[in-house]
Amino acid sequence: MEGCRPSVTRGIRFVQPARQTLYATFRVAPDELDRLRVAVDVDGSAEREFAVELTSATGETHATCQKLLYVRRRPASRTQG
Repeated sequence: MEGCRPSVTRGIRFVQPARQTLYATFRVAPDELDRLRVAVDVDGSAEREFAVELTSATGETHATCQKLLYVRRRPASRTQG
Protein backbone atom coordinates (compact mmCIF):
# COMPACT_ATOMS: atom_id res chain seq x y z
CA MET A 1 0.00 0.00 0.00
CA GLU A 2 1.42 3.31 -1.05
CA GLY A 3 -0.42 5.98 0.95
CA CYS A 4 -1.27 5.52 4.59
CA ARG A 5 -2.03 8.25 7.08
CA PRO A 6 -3.86 8.48 10.38
CA SER A 7 -6.81 10.78 9.81
CA VAL A 8 -9.02 11.04 12.88
CA THR A 9 -8.72 10.34 16.59
CA ARG A 10 -12.02 9.25 18.06
CA GLY A 11 -12.60 9.36 21.78
CA ILE A 12 -9.58 9.46 24.05
CA ARG A 13 -9.83 7.83 27.48
CA PHE A 14 -7.32 8.97 30.08
CA VAL A 15 -6.13 6.26 32.45
CA GLN A 16 -3.59 8.17 34.54
CA PRO A 17 -1.76 11.51 34.35
CA ALA A 18 1.53 11.69 32.47
CA ARG A 19 4.33 14.22 32.76
CA GLN A 20 6.61 12.52 30.26
CA THR A 21 6.58 11.80 26.54
CA LEU A 22 4.00 9.24 25.50
CA TYR A 23 4.31 6.84 22.58
CA ALA A 24 1.78 5.10 20.33
CA THR A 25 2.47 2.06 18.19
CA PHE A 26 0.19 0.79 15.44
CA ARG A 27 0.25 -2.96 15.00
CA VAL A 28 -1.74 -4.37 12.11
CA ALA A 29 -2.13 -8.14 11.99
CA PRO A 30 -1.10 -9.77 8.69
CA ASP A 31 -4.66 -10.94 7.96
CA GLU A 32 -6.02 -7.40 8.53
CA LEU A 33 -3.28 -6.02 6.26
CA ASP A 34 -4.40 -8.47 3.56
CA ARG A 35 -8.03 -7.29 3.95
CA LEU A 36 -6.88 -3.66 3.67
CA ARG A 37 -4.96 -4.43 0.47
CA VAL A 38 -8.00 -6.13 -1.06
CA ALA A 39 -10.26 -3.21 -0.08
CA VAL A 40 -7.82 -0.70 -1.61
CA ASP A 41 -7.53 -2.76 -4.80
CA VAL A 42 -11.33 -2.92 -5.12
CA ASP A 43 -12.39 0.54 -3.90
CA GLY A 44 -9.24 2.64 -4.27
CA SER A 45 -9.15 3.42 -0.55
CA ALA A 46 -10.11 1.98 2.82
CA GLU A 47 -10.72 3.11 6.38
CA ARG A 48 -10.21 1.02 9.50
CA GLU A 49 -10.51 1.91 13.15
CA PHE A 50 -7.85 0.72 15.60
CA ALA A 51 -7.53 0.86 19.38
CA VAL A 52 -4.28 2.60 20.33
CA GLU A 53 -2.59 2.79 23.73
CA LEU A 54 -0.50 5.81 24.65
CA THR A 55 2.31 4.51 26.84
CA SER A 56 5.35 5.86 28.64
CA ALA A 57 8.90 4.67 27.95
CA THR A 58 8.46 2.17 30.80
CA GLY A 59 5.36 0.69 29.14
CA GLU A 60 2.72 2.14 31.48
CA THR A 61 -0.56 2.95 29.71
CA HIS A 62 -1.68 6.54 30.32
CA ALA A 63 -4.47 6.82 27.75
CA THR A 64 -6.27 4.84 25.07
CA CYS A 65 -8.01 6.08 21.95
CA GLN A 66 -9.67 4.91 18.77
CA LYS A 67 -7.78 5.95 15.64
CA LEU A 68 -9.34 5.96 12.19
CA LEU A 69 -6.72 5.04 9.59
CA TYR A 70 -7.27 6.05 5.95
CA VAL A 71 -5.33 4.07 3.33
CA ARG A 72 -5.17 4.65 -0.43
CA ARG A 73 -2.88 4.13 -3.38
CA ARG A 74 -0.77 7.10 -4.36
CA PRO A 75 -1.41 8.56 -7.80
CA ALA A 76 1.03 7.14 -10.39
CA SER A 77 2.70 10.53 -10.89
CA ARG A 78 3.77 10.61 -7.23
CA THR A 79 5.25 7.09 -7.08
CA GLN A 80 7.86 7.73 -9.77
CA GLY A 81 10.93 9.68 -8.98
